Amino acid sequence: MFTEKILVVEDNAHIAKLIKYNVEKAGFKCITALSGEEALEILDRELVDLIILDIMLP
Repeated sequence: MFTEKILVVEDNAHIAKLIKYNVEKAGFKCITALSGEEALEILDRELVDLIILDIMLP
């Protein structure tokens, strides 16, 4: 069985945790990044199927 992997990029840790909880409850694997820089580092080593991006990142 394949599990889709979702990357959540959100600078607010509380919101990132809430999104991660709901994504995992829906049956997906979830990775979170608290900055764009951290997201790029994750993307260098992980393949993801979807990115949920906070468009208001500083």
